[in-house]
Amino acid sequence: MKHKLKSLRLRILLPFIILVLAIISLLNALYSRAYINMIQQQEREVNAVGFATVSNSLVSLINASIAEVRSVMADDRVASYTRLQYASTAELVHARIRCRDYLQAEISSRDGIYGLLFMRKDGSQFGSLPDGNIFQDRPEENPLPDEMKAKIMNAPLGQTVWVGPVSGVTLYGFENSNTPQNIMIAAWKSVHVSYGECYALMLMDESIFEGLFAAVQDEKSSWYLFAENQAEICHTGQDTVSDPERLIRESNSGVIFRDENNLPAIAFSTTLETPAWTLVRKVSMESYEKMSRDVIRTISIFGGLVLLVALTAYEMWMRRFLRQFYSLLKGIVRMGQGDLESTAFEHTSIDEFQTMQQEINRTRIALNDQMETIRRMEREQMALENKRKEQERIEQELKTAQEIQASALPQTFPAFPER
Repeated sequence: MKHKLKSLRLRILLPFIILVLAIISLLNALYSRAYINMIQQQEREVNAVGFATVSNSLVSLINASIAEVRSVMADDRVASYTRLQYASTAELVHARIRCRDYLQAEISSRDGIYGLLFMRKDGSQFGSLPDGNIFQDRPEENPLPDEMKAKIMNAPLGQTVWVGPVSGVTLYGFENSNTPQNIMIAAWKSVHVSYGECYALMLMDESIFEGLFAAVQDEKSSWYLFAENQAEICHTGQDTVSDPERLIRESNSGVIFRDENNLPAIAFSTTLETPAWTLVRKVSMESYEKMSRDVIRTISIFGGLVLLVALTAYEMWMRRFLRQFYSLLKGIVRMGQGDLESTAFEHTSIDEFQTMQQEINRTRIALNDQMETIRRMEREQMALENKRKEQERIEQELKTAQEIQASALPQTFPAFPER
């Protein structure tokens, strides 16, 4: 019986434990979801300002830089070198020097322009960069990839096309500490009456783009700028992106994902109109996740304490219940064994147990009365049985006496025939 009661205790307790654990899990899930939604809403508000600031600054910088390059392109020092119509080598060298000095002065005075290149219809090009000058008057010396040159030359008249990013090593032919890794080229075809068809190439490097993020940069955010082909143009911070497609795909999904360093992050993105670049802001969720873990741990500890207190109270109540139950069981067992004496029950505060105690006492009294009646009837029956047996004994004795008397009488008649 005790083993069955212990098993019953566990069966009663198990659903309660499962219910408490389910409530704790539900609270943790609801808190996590609400917390993530709150963080996303906060970050969306930050994005609304950050994206607008960067987009407007970037578009303004590009438009202003393109307008300035268009005016540079019309200068006579550029136009004269474009024609390459010089009577002597000395005149060619002199024209190159004039063009070089002019272009260097122009790019040094403009923060939004990294370098200026011009490409003739045959593919030869010239121009100036911060660490060197490019005067490759033969088309085969043009270092740009063929697909980039084709895209530039196929652009409609006056329409700006963006190509790149291209490494600075490709343009310079060498690499040093100042050589940028990613250079974007804005190119357009222009026809000038003085020198005919020519392509202007405005170069913008990483440092120019990084300056746009200074106003919106914070410790938890990393900004990325991708070209139309999802090639990275620039990024803030130390970490580059090995899988831009995944970062862009995960952005605006509202889902926390693991970045290249296996750290939790959430991303937001927008696409610029002109040029059609993708701007991505990745927000580190490490501090948020730590805070969330702390809160979840607190909820779990609090739930565990509530469960412990509930189990303690349940155990105390169950022990008291079992004492009262065992007291009732003992009275029932004694009554079943025929012991109808008064039983001292455990005091109980449970109404049902009190009712059962009263019923046991009433049953005991009723059984006691019935047993007394049965005993009385048994005594009466025994007295009658003894009386009957006595009567039978007397009758038997009388019968025996009759038989003795009868045996003493003669059996033959006449008794003495000879007499």
